[in-house]
Amino acid sequence: MFNIESKRPSGSVKSQKRYLKNEIRKIEDFFLENLDFYLYIRNNMTYLDNKYFARGNFDLRLTTSTYIYDADPIFSTGHDFKVAKILANDLLSVYLNSEIVALERKDHKNNTKNISSPKGQYKWTTSKSALVELVYALHAANAINDGNIDIKELALFFETMFNIDLGDFYRTFLEIKGRNQPAKFLEILKNSLNERIQD
Repeated sequence: MFNIESKRPSGSVKSQKRYLKNEIRKIEDFFLENLDFYLYIRNNMTYLDNKYFARGNFDLRLTTSTYIYDADPIFSTGHDFKVAKILANDLLSVYLNSEIVALERKDHKNNTKNISSPKGQYKWTTSKSALVELVYALHAANAINDGNIDIKELALFFETMFNIDLGDFYRTFLEIKGRNQPAKFLEILKNSLNERIQD
């Protein structure tokens, strides 16, 4: 983050967004270069753990990072740095995307002229995380524009509609993913609708 922010241009919103998107592309490149290992970690596989994470057992036939030649074999394993990089990249992606959204919010006031103002005031009266859950559900189901809408654009639309600031909705989505019942608000909606139908 320090290196990224140190080199970040102080010019227009457009140039800053281009710079931040380029940083996201670097993360995506790392993901594509390490796709097999990434899927191994994400799917909680363990069958190669003795090759990936055993000390002093570097297998050069497996894709490893060049850093291992400088690493302490008593402390490090062939792929522990790569796991750390994957976890760090997840957090860095959230940060970069939230910075892009913050920049887009600055420009959004000009774009709201294109959205016809609804008659009356509408206020979101439950939690922000519930609205984030709904936004992601609508996006995942391709329910708006056949899915041809960016999640940021959809979130900004709901922010404008309900005059609410969702804050860092990428981080909120990570918290939703980590809950015991991720689709909590959608379950409430489903139960409420079923009760209304029964009534």
